Amino acid sequence: MEKEFVLVSYSGRVDTTGDKAESAKNKLIILGTGQMIPKLEGALLKMKEGEEKEVPLSSSEAFGERNQNLVRVIPQSTFEKQKIAPYPGLALSLNNAFARVKSVNSGRVMVDFNHPLAGEKLTYTLKLEKRLSGRDEKLKALLLDFGVEADITDEKGKTVFKAKNLTQAKDQEKLKKTIAETIKLFFPEIKEVEFTS
Repeated sequence: MEKEFVLVSYSGRVDTTGDKAESAKNKLIILGTGQMIPKLEGALLKMKEGEEKEVPLSSSEAFGERNQNLVRVIPQSTFEKQKIAPYPGLALSLNNAFARVKSVNSGRVMVDFNHPLAGEKLTYTLKLEKRLSGRDEKLKALLLDFGVEADITDEKGKTVFKAKNLTQAKDQEKLKKTIAETIKLFFPEIKEVEFTS
């Protein structure tokens, strides 16, 4: 199945407090990739360009229920060995999982691996700004998602991206490699990618 590229503006809020959960304007979403919560993606599939819709989500449809088994106590020395000074509210990655420090007491650190919005009912306002069509329109949006503007041409069997702002990237070669891999994933007909300035 070909993935559908859409530009979406959205805002999510926590029902109980009204606090903003997250928001974005003209965000590239590639439907069918798991980039969005399944119920939101399902709503987008049925929407027309320019349509706006509110989508309520139960906690299980959003980020899941809170799981007490994901709250763990870790010795403070584990953090100190990695030169980390834990404090309540600190967000970090432990064993490739997102975690937040809940408390630090007597050499023990309570860490919560639940998503920060686990257990919360949310309401999202979605607006389907545009359905992208054509290879070049999709490629330009994909590049912009990486923060890169470029003109696209095909030369001698390869797709060439003349990047306007790639030199501003911290690690250009790593970024180029990541972009090339992503392009080949969604555009298998593109066999070779080249970046020029």
